[in-house]
Amino acid sequence: MVKRVVEKAWRIKGNLEMILHGERAYILKFYPEEDIITALEHGLVFKSDVPLFVRGREPYVEQGLENIQAVPVWMILRGVLVHYFNPKGLSIIMSVIGKPLLLDGPTTSKSRMAYARVCVEANPKSYLKNTIPW
Repeated sequence: MVKRVVEKAWRIKGNLEMILHGERAYILKFYPEEDIITALEHGLVFKSDVPLFVRGREPYVEQGLENIQAVPVWMILRGVLVHYFNPKGLSIIMSVIGKPLLLDGPTTSKSRMAYARVCVEANPKSYLKNTIPW
């Protein structure tokens, strides 16, 4: 069931191999590797109110599963002033939430300025704000 959910949500084009790791984690192998980028860019998926997210490969991942201090979350920002609609401005705004990681393609190229989409590393135990005061 989890495999079907992530394949559909992340629009995986190739094969996805999932290996259960403990009770709450999976090790994913993507074929072709371009699907990794798609999954990382898409980010968080919810299934039955349970967040599913993908992180890049890290050494000793087994030792850190119980103590995850940060998760990547894609945030959408609406109403960003034009002079803040750049990597530096968006990074300053998103530092209120956590550590800014990357912008999606249309945000970087400014081909869609109705909203900005920014991936932020946030503490999973913190309350995420719905609005950021100016």
